[in-house]
Amino acid sequence: MSKSKRTKKVKQSNELAVVEHDPINEAKSLMNKMNDSAKSLRAQVYEFYERKMWLAFYLDSGLKGCRKCLKNHIKPDTYSSVCRYLQVAVVEVELQIKQGSMSLTVLLMYFKYRKEDWHTIFEELPKNPNKKIFEIICDELLARGKIEKVKPAKKSEPVDNLKTAKKLLNILTPDELDELYESIVKAINQLF
Repeated sequence: MSKSKRTKKVKQSNELAVVEHDPINEAKSLMNKMNDSAKSLRAQVYEFYERKMWLAFYLDSGLKGCRKCLKNHIKPDTYSSVCRYLQVAVVEVELQIKQGSMSLTVLLMYFKYRKEDWHTIFEELPKNPNKKIFEIICDELLARGKIEKVKPAKKSEPVDNLKTAKKLLNILTPDELDELYESIVKAINQLF
């Protein structure tokens, strides 16, 4: 894209001045500001976590205490980015690697594996791994039984539908009960 020129009327005189407008440089400049802002936020979150600054608010010493502090003091529109950088800081501090020296994407992938396996993974990785290399190394370590994935969250207890229905009897209006009754009868008739 070539530079475009626009004319602008100057207030002091009635003459027209030529103003350079370069959309490529403007876009690059704005993206550089975004990069600097993201790097700055990442570094600040790292420092906050590494120095355990949330303890000043008398919160739990673990990650939950840190998250609680951040949730209470960070703007909602920034909180999700801060949490992502917090996860990265946890990995960087645990592995004692220089803040910002490894890809955000790769560092977030550590959370697929048990924390006690992070050092094993790190020792097997080349200096600047990408996502694909990380996955290959982890697949090999899994196959050899050297690491384990994080177990999925515990399934919730089954719902006692009869107990729930009995509670509804005390809550629903007569019209709502009639509608519920008709739905149940219809469902039962469809079974036969």
